[in-house]
Amino acid sequence: MLTASCLKDTKGGKKKKKLEYFCTIYNIKGHSKERCYAEGGGKAHPAPEWYKKKQAERLAQEGKTSNAALTATTSKTANVLLTTYSCVAKGLSHSFSPVAMSATTNKYQGIILDCSMSDHFTPHHHLLTNSIEIQEHTRVANNHTTYVAGKGTMVVELPMGSGQPPTKLTLNNVYCVPSFVYTLILTTHMDLAGYTIFQKGGLSTITAPDLKVIGQVPLIRGLY
Repeated sequence: MLTASCLKDTKGGKKKKKLEYFCTIYNIKGHSKERCYAEGGGKAHPAPEWYKKKQAERLAQEGKTSNAALTATTSKTANVLLTTYSCVAKGLSHSFSPVAMSATTNKYQGIILDCSMSDHFTPHHHLLTNSIEIQEHTRVANNHTTYVAGKGTMVVELPMGSGQPPTKLTLNNVYCVPSFVYTLILTTHMDLAGYTIFQKGGLSTITAPDLKVIGQVPLIRGLY
Protein backbone atom coordinates (compact mmCIF):
# COMPACT_ATOMS: atom_id res chain seq x y z
CA MET A 1 0.00 0.00 0.00
CA LEU A 2 1.34 3.40 -0.97
CA THR A 3 1.49 6.13 1.63
CA ALA A 4 2.44 9.76 1.26
CA SER A 5 4.63 11.09 4.08
CA CYS A 6 4.81 14.73 5.12
CA LEU A 7 8.35 15.91 5.82
CA LYS A 8 9.70 19.17 7.14
CA ASP A 9 12.30 21.01 5.08
CA THR A 10 15.41 22.70 6.52
CA LYS A 11 13.55 25.94 6.95
CA GLY A 12 10.87 24.42 9.13
CA GLY A 13 8.29 24.36 6.37
CA LYS A 14 6.64 21.35 4.83
CA LYS A 15 7.66 19.66 1.58
CA LYS A 16 5.10 18.62 -1.01
CA LYS A 17 3.57 15.24 -0.59
CA LYS A 18 5.05 12.78 -3.10
CA LEU A 19 1.73 12.11 -4.84
CA GLU A 20 1.24 15.83 -5.37
CA TYR A 21 4.03 15.79 -7.96
CA PHE A 22 3.07 15.08 -11.59
CA CYS A 23 5.46 14.14 -14.40
CA THR A 24 4.34 15.42 -17.80
CA ILE A 25 6.80 13.08 -19.56
CA TYR A 26 5.35 9.81 -18.22
CA ASN A 27 1.97 11.31 -17.30
CA ILE A 28 2.13 9.83 -13.81
CA LYS A 29 2.07 11.13 -10.25
CA GLY A 30 4.95 10.70 -7.82
CA HIS A 31 7.67 12.88 -9.30
CA SER A 32 7.96 15.98 -11.43
CA LYS A 33 9.43 16.62 -14.86
CA GLU A 34 12.28 18.47 -13.16
CA ARG A 35 13.21 15.31 -11.22
CA CYS A 36 12.67 12.87 -14.13
CA TYR A 37 15.55 10.80 -15.56
CA ALA A 38 13.85 10.38 -18.94
CA GLU A 39 14.98 12.32 -21.99
CA GLY A 40 13.63 15.85 -21.60
CA GLY A 41 13.56 15.62 -17.82
CA GLY A 42 15.61 17.73 -15.46
CA LYS A 43 17.86 14.82 -14.41
CA ALA A 44 18.27 13.16 -17.81
CA HIS A 45 21.94 14.16 -18.13
CA PRO A 46 23.45 12.18 -16.70
CA ALA A 47 20.83 9.60 -15.77
CA PRO A 48 21.96 6.98 -13.22
CA GLU A 49 23.13 3.59 -14.47
CA TRP A 50 20.29 1.70 -12.80
CA TYR A 51 17.78 3.78 -14.76
CA LYS A 52 19.59 3.20 -18.07
CA LYS A 53 19.63 -0.55 -17.42
CA LYS A 54 15.95 -0.57 -16.54
CA GLN A 55 15.06 1.31 -19.74
CA ALA A 56 17.15 -1.06 -21.86
CA GLU A 57 15.32 -4.05 -20.37
CA ARG A 58 11.95 -2.41 -21.01
CA LEU A 59 12.78 -1.69 -24.66
CA ALA A 60 13.98 -5.26 -25.17
CA GLN A 61 10.74 -6.64 -23.72
CA GLU A 62 8.66 -4.33 -25.93
CA GLY A 63 10.58 -5.60 -28.95
CA LYS A 64 9.78 -9.23 -28.06
CA THR A 65 6.11 -8.39 -27.60
CA SER A 66 6.00 -6.60 -30.95
CA ASN A 67 7.66 -9.52 -32.75
CA ALA A 68 5.28 -12.00 -31.12
CA ALA A 69 2.29 -9.96 -32.24
CA LEU A 70 3.67 -9.78 -35.78
CA THR A 71 4.24 -13.54 -35.87
CA ALA A 72 0.72 -14.21 -34.63
CA THR A 73 -0.75 -11.90 -37.27
CA THR A 74 1.30 -13.52 -40.04
CA SER A 75 0.30 -17.01 -38.94
CA LYS A 76 -3.34 -16.04 -38.81
CA THR A 77 -3.16 -14.56 -42.31
CA ALA A 78 -1.41 -17.67 -43.62
CA ASN A 79 -4.07 -19.90 -42.11
CA VAL A 80 -6.78 -17.91 -43.85
CA LEU A 81 -4.97 -18.28 -47.18
CA LEU A 82 -4.43 -22.00 -46.66
CA THR A 83 -8.13 -22.61 -46.21
CA THR A 84 -9.11 -20.80 -49.41
CA TYR A 85 -8.38 -23.53 -51.99
CA SER A 86 -10.57 -26.55 -51.44
CA CYS A 87 -12.29 -27.30 -54.78
CA VAL A 88 -11.73 -30.35 -56.98
CA ALA A 89 -8.65 -29.93 -59.19
CA LYS A 90 -10.56 -29.71 -62.45
CA GLY A 91 -12.23 -27.13 -64.58
CA LEU A 92 -15.91 -26.45 -64.01
CA SER A 93 -18.49 -28.86 -65.32
CA HIS A 94 -20.57 -26.10 -66.87
CA SER A 95 -19.95 -23.08 -69.06
CA PHE A 96 -21.49 -19.78 -69.95
CA SER A 97 -22.55 -18.34 -73.30
CA PRO A 98 -19.31 -17.87 -75.29
CA VAL A 99 -18.09 -14.33 -75.80
CA ALA A 100 -14.70 -13.92 -77.47
CA MET A 101 -11.94 -11.65 -78.69
CA SER A 102 -10.96 -10.67 -82.22
CA ALA A 103 -7.53 -11.24 -83.76
CA THR A 104 -5.34 -9.09 -85.99
CA THR A 105 -3.47 -12.08 -87.51
CA ASN A 106 -4.38 -15.53 -88.80
CA LYS A 107 -1.28 -17.21 -87.31
CA TYR A 108 -1.69 -19.25 -84.14
CA GLN A 109 -0.13 -17.39 -81.19
CA GLY A 110 -0.23 -20.04 -78.45
CA ILE A 111 -1.92 -20.26 -75.04
CA ILE A 112 -2.65 -17.26 -72.82
CA LEU A 113 -4.38 -16.66 -69.49
CA ASP A 114 -7.43 -14.46 -69.80
CA CYS A 115 -9.78 -12.89 -67.26
CA SER A 116 -12.21 -11.09 -69.58
CA MET A 117 -13.80 -14.06 -71.35
CA SER A 118 -16.74 -16.22 -70.27
CA ASP A 119 -15.21 -19.62 -71.11
CA HIS A 120 -12.08 -21.47 -72.25
CA PHE A 121 -11.46 -21.23 -76.03
CA THR A 122 -9.19 -22.81 -78.62
CA PRO A 123 -8.97 -22.72 -82.43
CA HIS A 124 -7.82 -26.37 -82.56
CA HIS A 125 -10.70 -28.82 -82.74
CA HIS A 126 -8.32 -31.79 -83.05
CA LEU A 127 -7.00 -31.12 -79.53
CA LEU A 128 -10.42 -31.63 -77.98
CA THR A 129 -11.57 -34.94 -76.53
CA ASN A 130 -15.15 -35.85 -75.68
CA SER A 131 -16.13 -33.12 -78.09
CA ILE A 132 -19.61 -32.30 -79.28
CA GLU A 133 -20.58 -30.23 -82.30
CA ILE A 134 -22.33 -26.94 -81.73
CA GLN A 135 -22.25 -25.17 -85.10
CA GLU A 136 -23.47 -21.78 -84.00
CA HIS A 137 -22.25 -18.21 -84.15
CA THR A 138 -21.25 -15.86 -81.38
CA ARG A 139 -20.36 -12.19 -81.18
CA VAL A 140 -16.75 -11.23 -80.46
CA ALA A 141 -15.20 -8.13 -78.88
CA ASN A 142 -15.17 -6.06 -82.09
CA ASN A 143 -18.92 -6.68 -82.46
CA HIS A 144 -18.44 -9.16 -85.32
CA THR A 145 -19.91 -12.64 -85.29
CA THR A 146 -17.74 -15.75 -85.52
CA TYR A 147 -18.36 -19.45 -85.94
CA VAL A 148 -18.25 -21.86 -82.98
CA ALA A 149 -17.52 -25.41 -84.12
CA GLY A 150 -17.99 -27.30 -80.86
CA LYS A 151 -16.72 -27.86 -77.35
CA GLY A 152 -14.90 -30.55 -75.39
CA THR A 153 -12.10 -31.40 -72.98
CA MET A 154 -8.55 -30.19 -73.60
CA VAL A 155 -5.21 -30.90 -71.94
CA VAL A 156 -2.78 -27.97 -71.84
CA GLU A 157 0.80 -27.81 -70.60
CA LEU A 158 1.76 -25.11 -68.10
CA PRO A 159 5.44 -24.07 -68.08
CA MET A 160 7.30 -24.46 -64.79
CA GLY A 161 10.51 -22.62 -65.67
CA SER A 162 14.09 -23.38 -64.57
CA GLY A 163 14.35 -26.40 -66.84
CA GLN A 164 11.50 -28.24 -65.09
CA PRO A 165 9.01 -30.29 -67.09
CA PRO A 166 5.63 -28.65 -67.76
CA THR A 167 2.50 -29.52 -65.80
CA LYS A 168 -0.46 -30.99 -67.64
CA LEU A 169 -3.80 -29.39 -66.80
CA THR A 170 -7.16 -30.71 -68.00
CA LEU A 171 -9.79 -28.12 -68.93
CA ASN A 172 -13.46 -28.98 -69.32
CA ASN A 173 -15.95 -27.28 -71.64
CA VAL A 174 -13.45 -25.67 -73.98
CA TYR A 175 -15.13 -24.00 -76.97
CA CYS A 176 -13.60 -24.38 -80.42
CA VAL A 177 -13.58 -21.14 -82.41
CA PRO A 178 -11.49 -21.72 -85.58
CA SER A 179 -11.02 -18.00 -86.23
CA PHE A 180 -9.18 -17.42 -82.95
CA VAL A 181 -5.38 -17.25 -82.87
CA TYR A 182 -5.04 -18.03 -79.14
CA THR A 183 -6.05 -20.81 -76.83
CA LEU A 184 -7.60 -18.88 -73.95
CA ILE A 185 -7.61 -20.25 -70.41
CA LEU A 186 -10.23 -18.40 -68.40
CA THR A 187 -8.76 -17.50 -65.02
CA THR A 188 -12.24 -16.98 -63.54
CA HIS A 189 -13.04 -20.67 -64.08
CA MET A 190 -9.72 -21.63 -62.47
CA ASP A 191 -10.41 -19.40 -59.49
CA LEU A 192 -13.86 -20.91 -58.94
CA ALA A 193 -12.33 -24.39 -59.23
CA GLY A 194 -9.93 -23.65 -56.38
CA TYR A 195 -6.80 -22.54 -58.21
CA THR A 196 -4.81 -19.43 -57.32
CA ILE A 197 -3.13 -17.18 -59.87
CA PHE A 198 -0.63 -14.63 -58.55
CA GLN A 199 0.96 -12.17 -60.95
CA LYS A 200 4.03 -10.14 -60.02
CA GLY A 201 7.26 -9.03 -61.66
CA GLY A 202 6.44 -10.44 -65.08
CA LEU A 203 5.58 -13.92 -63.79
CA SER A 204 2.19 -15.54 -63.27
CA THR A 205 2.33 -18.29 -60.64
CA ILE A 206 -0.47 -20.87 -60.67
CA THR A 207 -1.15 -22.85 -57.50
CA ALA A 208 -3.42 -25.91 -57.40
CA PRO A 209 -6.04 -26.55 -54.71
CA ASP A 210 -3.55 -28.83 -52.93
CA LEU A 211 -1.22 -25.79 -52.64
CA LYS A 212 1.33 -27.14 -55.12
CA VAL A 213 2.71 -24.73 -57.71
CA ILE A 214 1.76 -26.13 -61.12
CA GLY A 215 2.73 -23.25 -63.40
CA GLN A 216 5.20 -20.38 -63.80
CA VAL A 217 3.95 -18.45 -66.83
CA PRO A 218 6.22 -15.61 -68.05
CA LEU A 219 4.93 -12.31 -69.42
CA ILE A 220 5.46 -12.21 -73.20
CA ARG A 221 4.44 -9.24 -75.34
CA GLY A 222 2.24 -7.98 -72.52
CA LEU A 223 0.36 -11.28 -72.14
CA TYR A 224 0.65 -14.24 -69.78
